[in-house]
Amino acid sequence: MLAVGGVDLEITKVEIHHYSLQPKTALNRLSTVGARSGTLLRIWFKDLAKPGHADLFPWVELGDLPLGLQLETLKEGTPLPLVAASVLWAYEEARAVAQGVSFFPGTAIPCHTTLLDRSEMNAEVKLAKLKISAHEVANWQDTEEFFKQFPETQWRLDFNGLFHDLNDARDFWEQVSPAARKKIEFLEDPVSEELMASPELKKIFTGSKIALDRHLSEENIKNAHVLVLKPVMFAPDILVAVALGFKGDVVVTSAMDHPLGQLIALRGAQLIQKVIGPRSSAAGLLTHSCYEAHAASSWVKTEKGTLCPTNAGLGWGVRDQLDQLKWEPLT
Repeated sequence: MLAVGGVDLEITKVEIHHYSLQPKTALNRLSTVGARSGTLLRIWFKDLAKPGHADLFPWVELGDLPLGLQLETLKEGTPLPLVAASVLWAYEEARAVAQGVSFFPGTAIPCHTTLLDRSEMNAEVKLAKLKISAHEVANWQDTEEFFKQFPETQWRLDFNGLFHDLNDARDFWEQVSPAARKKIEFLEDPVSEELMASPELKKIFTGSKIALDRHLSEENIKNAHVLVLKPVMFAPDILVAVALGFKGDVVVTSAMDHPLGQLIALRGAQLIQKVIGPRSSAAGLLTHSCYEAHAASSWVKTEKGTLCPTNAGLGWGVRDQLDQLKWEPLT
């Protein structure tokens, strides 16, 4: 018996499929352009006839333990939170399959465009997310000129905790023109985790919303206007509870992971939108294009700015594709 997220589950078998994704460019200021590794999980539960699937894709740069250690905790029956969340999403799919249910089609979730290469920007994009590094801060006027090329676009800026000094954060914001500030929807993790709870933060970034990703302590949440939630990091019921408990807007994103992880994020976004309605803001699920084409690229597609599976089978909609993979026992 495995206790995960307050739920006792009896797992009878676990199989894994390792995968590798090659980014087209660095995915954020903390990562490199090297291949990223993850593992798909196929889990059988005693109370259900067919298995469920999930994605396990840790970000060591952002504080997760390495993939091998994550899998070791599952094998030992003491899963880390990221693994526990994966197990519960797999159980969610196994139950859906037992009931003959497909998670999709469902509510279409509008998405922003995650723009890693500015040369790929076009005027049709009305909401885009930019990763901001020290280079962009030092050459901020270049970004303002870029904004001017797309006057109808709003921008979400993700700093991944760039500023470790509040004075540096203040200096940056003071150089942002009033016109550019009007184009910025929010600033995601502008400062380090240690500074996110600072009472000075909202005073520094006057006129902009602050978005919080990952480090969801009670103190940090007090400074956030927006929560960025990645469903693969939460058990389904905990995900919904966190969204309900927050009074501001919620943005659901993928973890820039496998297409299966994107579909889990889509399901999470649907659950959240169902309970918080208009506070569920445009999501960040369209991340498959951040990688070079690979075997699973065709599992998902973009339709009118939303993510959907290519086929609408039971559960995640891609069981036929999953069945064709090479699986090995977790030993």
